[in-house]
Amino acid sequence: MIGMSTNNNTNSNLPELKITSFSGSFSATKNLICYEYGDDIIVVDCGIGFPEKSMHGVDLIIPDFTYLRQNKDKIKALFITHSHEDHLGAISYFLEEFNVPMYSNRLVQEYTKEKMIDRGLKGLLKNTTFKTFVPEDKPVIVGPFKVSGFRVNHSVPSAIAYVIDTPQGRIVHAADYKFDMDPVLDKPADVKVIKKIGEEGVLCMLSDCLGVSKDGGSVPESVLGPTFISAQVAINSLWLITPYFRHNFSTDSNTSLVNLSINILPPFISDKALIDDTLSSSSLITLTSCSFSSLLGIF
Repeated sequence: MIGMSTNNNTNSNLPELKITSFSGSFSATKNLICYEYGDDIIVVDCGIGFPEKSMHGVDLIIPDFTYLRQNKDKIKALFITHSHEDHLGAISYFLEEFNVPMYSNRLVQEYTKEKMIDRGLKGLLKNTTFKTFVPEDKPVIVGPFKVSGFRVNHSVPSAIAYVIDTPQGRIVHAADYKFDMDPVLDKPADVKVIKKIGEEGVLCMLSDCLGVSKDGGSVPESVLGPTFISAQVAINSLWLITPYFRHNFSTDSNTSLVNLSINILPPFISDKALIDDTLSSSSLITLTSCSFSSLLGIF
C-alpha cells in the first residue's frame, strides 16, 4: 500500500514537501519511504517482505518501485537505518534500477555486498557507491536536503536515526529503536543530541518501532547471559538449542548467547551457515573476534 501525505507548508512560497510511504506503515516489512522536495528525492530504507503461507513458490517480496520509476531522474540518494532484512533486503533490486549512492553504516554495506554477490551482481557491486554514514560527522548535503543523524540502539549494532532538514522544516526518521544504557557491541543512544534536536524543533517524526505506543522500556541485551545461566541451573540442562536470526547480531553476539554457550553451556546448536555469513560480514569491520570453531552447527 502507498500512503502519501503533504504537510501544511510552513512557507507557501516554497515547493511542498512530500513524504511517501511505499510500505512499512501498516506492517513490519518492506520498509521504504521517500522524501520529495521540488525535483529531488531521497529514499530511506529498502527492505523485503516475507511471503504468507498462501504465496506458494514466493521467496521474498520487494517494495513496489512504480512511483520511483516514474520519477527516476529525481532520485538522488539512498539512506539505510540499520541491518535488518525488512530495511535492507531489497537494496540490490533497488540499485539495479536506480544508480545512486547509498549511505549507511559499514555492517549494512557488507550485508548488501554479500547479497549482490549471491545474486550474481558483481558488476553492480563494482559500480555502486557505498558511503559510510557516521552520525558524529558533518551533515550530508543532497540537493535541498541536509541529512545528519544520531545513534540509537536496536538488536543490531550501529543503528542510525536520520535528521533530514528541508526548506519546509525538519524531519526525524528513527525507524526501529530503543534506549539501552548498557548495549552489546554498540554505543548508547545519543540522548543529549536527541534532546537538542527536539529543543530546536521538529516538523515531523517517522518511526516503525514496534511497541512504541506502550509505556515503559525494554531491558538491555546484556541481561541475556545471566538469564540463560539461571534457566540452565533451574532445569539442570546440558544443552542449549536456540534459533538464530543473523541480523539480530547484538542479541546473539559473542558477549551474550554465543559466548555463554562456548564457555558455560556447551554444546550449542544453531545454523552454522548463517553464523558463518554473519561472522564474515562483522569481522570485516572488527565488530567481533569471536571464534565459532567450538560450536556444533547443524542444517
